Amino acid sequence: MVAEENVLRPDADGEVPGGLSVDWPGKPKQYMPSRMRRARRWVVRAVLLAGFVGLMVGLTLAVTGTLDLNQFSWFRAWCVGSLGTERLAFLGSDGHYSDVYITDRHATRLCRLSYHSNAAGTIAWRNDGQQIVFALNSEGPPTLPMQGHLEPRASLGIAALTLDGQMHVLIPSRPTNSTVSSSTATSGPKPATPASITSLNETETLTTSLPARDTLSPLAPAWSPDGASLAFLQGSSPATLWVMSRDGLLPRTAAQDVVSFSWLPDSSTISYLTGLIPPRQQEIHLVQVDGTNDRSLSLPPGGNLKWSPDGKHIAWVLQSLELAIADADGSNMHMFRATRDMAWSPDSTRLTYSDEQSGTIHIVNADGSNDRVVHDQIVNVSDIAWSPDGAALAFAVATYSSTQVVILDLTTGQICLASPKLLWSGVPAWEPFYLRI
Repeated sequence: MVAEENVLRPDADGEVPGGLSVDWPGKPKQYMPSRMRRARRWVVRAVLLAGFVGLMVGLTLAVTGTLDLNQFSWFRAWCVGSLGTERLAFLGSDGHYSDVYITDRHATRLCRLSYHSNAAGTIAWRNDGQQIVFALNSEGPPTLPMQGHLEPRASLGIAALTLDGQMHVLIPSRPTNSTVSSSTATSGPKPATPASITSLNETETLTTSLPARDTLSPLAPAWSPDGASLAFLQGSSPATLWVMSRDGLLPRTAAQDVVSFSWLPDSSTISYLTGLIPPRQQEIHLVQVDGTNDRSLSLPPGGNLKWSPDGKHIAWVLQSLELAIADADGSNMHMFRATRDMAWSPDSTRLTYSDEQSGTIHIVNADGSNDRVVHDQIVNVSDIAWSPDGAALAFAVATYSSTQVVILDLTTGQICLASPKLLWSGVPAWEPFYLRI
């Protein structure tokens, strides 16, 4: 037993003789002087206080809008992930830059997926829902239109945007490793030469050379229904239709003198509207993705051609602005009132369209029967998109000063703005359905 007088005890200041303390007999350890303990406590308190102050300042700046958290890709990815399922993507502008935005089915939250990208034209989801493609504007923010699309003044190329907020250029508008001479620019088309070909996935970029003579910008990208090929236009209307496979093969010309195009459900055929280059008249054509078997359809000419998801029906807008619906072979054609746009239901049994004369939105059966009004007192409707579950419509409505994306619930008849805080929004596109199966 250790004698009481031999036990080392700290004094009132925590000091012990020799700077030692004894926890139990025979187990001495170095004892930290009280001044060092006090200094350490003050350092810890200062660090905690600085962190708390920094957090409060950051939250204050974020709430007041001084600090834009959207500039951080991690925040954009978190915001989009918090939306859950049934997401709607569209282009929007805050008055300074145009970007890709995403909201949920009921527009309860708005997330910015790209940041200062100057996106323009149209957007398209890939079938796996992991990538959105669109045209990039290379000359600064495009002018906000009173109606219609944000068309780029000069496209930087076609960009791909993943749901984690990362963006890269898939197809640049100009060759990347070749020099364009004056003789090349005037002597006609030359074979396209690949520069650096990689697969079109979420992390890699295709850098390829389009014909050097053609410095016009690639526009209107659209993935095939199976996600295996990407089609786009290059040049002003009429333009050249290009198709590129997802595995990174060189883009190839599918058709020329193209005004607009759309994929058929089989993903191997594209329908397009020809231009008016003499002696050619405006026609609707079909062509394979490799440019072969180009043939015309025996249909009245028109635009905005859309095929039903099952490939059995076709709808388009005639030159008289009337809506036409027919079977895939052109038979059983029905015509309806003037419209600007339409969309097929996911199950191919119904078609929705806007009647610009009466200011109403209609739904009609695929065979042309049972035409009924689902919403009235709304005009200048474009870019209609039917939700994958068939219960809602999204479309753009043009006013005198702007265009806004709205969502119409077909069950309740309620309508809401998808982006009330934006000065302009348009070209809505729903997330692919199979992700939620």
